[in-house]
Amino acid sequence: MEIRLARADDAVKLIELYSVCGDYELQAQDVEDWADNIEIFAEDDNYNIYVAEVDGEFAASVTLVIVPNLTHSMRPYAFIENVVTFPRFQGQYIGTELLNHATAEAERAGCYKLTITTGSKRPSTLRFYKNAGFTDGDKTAFTKRF
Repeated sequence: MEIRLARADDAVKLIELYSVCGDYELQAQDVEDWADNIEIFAEDDNYNIYVAEVDGEFAASVTLVIVPNLTHSMRPYAFIENVVTFPRFQGQYIGTELLNHATAEAERAGCYKLTITTGSKRPSTLRFYKNAGFTDGDKTAFTKRF
């Protein structure tokens, strides 16, 4: 398995991947916009979309965002979003490896904490995050959607 940063030419595969969790439907006009945004993200050291490939095949992705901070001795914090694995690759610890990679990158950046939220209530999803070392009793999350 190879873990690398997303590139603009990953746009179609990322759209297909995010469609797995019902967040997006591929529309041809969006591919160029996605590619443009991926290039913008690639220029920002604090915004990282990691993809995992298995034998050259796109398998999963995770987004790590590092946020500069004034508190905690000005150590940044990080959060993870968009943890998605194609169904045919689930259960092979690819998502776990991506989370481990993102965690190591957050530690390397000197982050004092790494947060992940999920809208899923599925026991298997919650167990996945707990098995990756995340706890669910430290903070209470609130969301406002627009």
